[in-house]
Amino acid sequence: MEFNYTSMLAHLNIASAHPGGLSATKKAWEQLKKYQHHCILDADCGTGKTLEFLTEVTNSRLIGIDQDQAMIKLAKQRLKGKRVELIQGKLQKLPFESGSIDCIISESVVSFNHVEPILSEYNRVLRPGGILLLIEMTGDQTLTQEMIKEVEQFYQIKSILSLDEWIESLEKGQFDLIDYFP
Repeated sequence: MEFNYTSMLAHLNIASAHPGGLSATKKAWEQLKKYQHHCILDADCGTGKTLEFLTEVTNSRLIGIDQDQAMIKLAKQRLKGKRVELIQGKLQKLPFESGSIDCIISESVVSFNHVEPILSEYNRVLRPGGILLLIEMTGDQTLTQEMIKEVEQFYQIKSILSLDEWIESLEKGQFDLIDYFP
């Protein structure tokens, strides 16, 4: 088995490893709940911690997808008996019809992939007017090139984008920016 950051999280059953953890998810939910969300997708749902929280605050259809088999297994254990659909699959080719998802929650996911293809796929499956919540690692001016390379290597991420680069990527992906919290 290849041991990397993601497999370490699965092996140690670590939930909410994204920036800000579950408290950031809960803060974002206060904004998200104002929008239509009959169907919510947790992209790369990991061990299912966000989905577990969502079962407590919404009656929406909840779907989690993750490409890592160990993560799906842990999510199934955590969410046993709860009304959540779990799918093992890739974000680059989501197994959903175009325009079928109201809300995508993507926590510390896009940075681990090539940004444009993932955002394009999110855009494809979101219904017109759908909501995308990104909680992502964001670089700032204090990071040296050496520090960026170390972080990219440790986390096996494709890139650390600045806030301006995230905004530019979202606009290029045809998303309207409603709000952001640096």
